[in-house]
Amino acid sequence: MSDAIASLVERYFTGDGAAELRGYYPPSSTVVLTRITAQKFDYLVLGDSYLLTDANGSVESISDLRLRHVATDLREQCARLLRARELESLAEVERRLARRELAARNSPEGYWIAGLESAAAEHAITGTCMLSQDRSRLLALSDGLAAAYEHLSLYSSWKELLDAVETEGFQALINRIRHEEAADSFGKTHSRPRISDDASGLLIQIAP
Repeated sequence: MSDAIASLVERYFTGDGAAELRGYYPPSSTVVLTRITAQKFDYLVLGDSYLLTDANGSVESISDLRLRHVATDLREQCARLLRARELESLAEVERRLARRELAARNSPEGYWIAGLESAAAEHAITGTCMLSQDRSRLLALSDGLAAAYEHLSLYSSWKELLDAVETEGFQALINRIRHEEAADSFGKTHSRPRISDDASGLLIQIAP
């Protein structure tokens, strides 16, 4: 799976086009991949997305949190300014944070993400899990959806979040997140560096 990411980068971001892209804020993306066979599944996580797995009776969270450890001082400052409603100052610190993140991108001292550097795929978090004899569930989440558990405390566990997606669907989850964010728009109750984030996900249910 790492080779698949590297080959896409080589195919679309080499040559003259890559040189032009490097002159701007380079495109990048987190990645969650799974490869399912008869008895097991392989996974790959790169960047700050999440994969929830339910294949052996318990729900596990697999995530790549290296970005979270970049410029922690600025992240904490963003959270303080959001609580204080100092939005102009917050915007300036957010720009500084973006520059620090860009400088740390795809480096051993920083974090790895799919972008113009094909070698980043070699640093993804990978593994293999056996499928359950009954049924298995996999849930890929962007960090904006994972916030329902991690930052907003809308669910008491990853399992509760996964069950909710299965029974109620993604739109209900997104609605709950946006409602809670709007009710706490300045992070007084739920401390966080930004008001909201992108929210996307994919649920895979595997029958025996």
